[in-house]
Amino acid sequence: MADDILLKVRTGSKDVVMAGDTVNQTLTLTNRSSYVIWNAQVVDTFSDGVSFVANSVQIDGKSYTGYDPVAGFELPYTINANSSATITYKILIGENAPKNMSVYSLVSYRANGITYENEKSTTYSLELASGDITVTKTNNKPVVIAGDTLTYQVVLDNIGTSKHTNVSFRDPLPEHTQFVAGSLAIDGIKQPELDPNVGFTLADIPAKSQVTLTFDVTIT
Repeated sequence: MADDILLKVRTGSKDVVMAGDTVNQTLTLTNRSSYVIWNAQVVDTFSDGVSFVANSVQIDGKSYTGYDPVAGFELPYTINANSSATITYKILIGENAPKNMSVYSLVSYRANGITYENEKSTTYSLELASGDITVTKTNNKPVVIAGDTLTYQVVLDNIGTSKHTNVSFRDPLPEHTQFVAGSLAIDGIKQPELDPNVGFTLADIPAKSQVTLTFDVTIT
């Protein structure tokens, strides 16, 4: 079978991306046969939202200006038996990129006097980062009277795939409540200088993680 002759594997520098990111792409062609592979040609297909960074193609570490994987090109030399060729280049993630993207190659070549056409590589998948935060607020008493102290808990949960930075938090308190100065804690660590009425900036919230804030109010 042809697939036993040439192994075609795509990899990349990151799987979760944001608009404007540049991502390194690698196609490794491994000749697993005892034949020499001639005239290897590569044509790559990108999803919408992905574009090639011009003049970024390298083959086995040497730059090839003008080579374009979308238009297609031929390797400048043969792939000997039990040897590999490594093609690298950069792609750019566009501003209107969809949530899921992919890149794959079609490779044609000659070996042992036979022409093999449009053999598909493995597919490299990319996911556009999302940074959705859910906010859940609870308290420790369903019923209160004047003079009671009520503890609020606010959980900020980053359910997305990208880190949230410069997260601002402000929680204006309802009427007939007064913030207990010095009571606010972030993940159990007291922050005596912070006041939810005034607001403050939190540390970065990584993807798939959460921050828990607690503070006390007095019922007036």
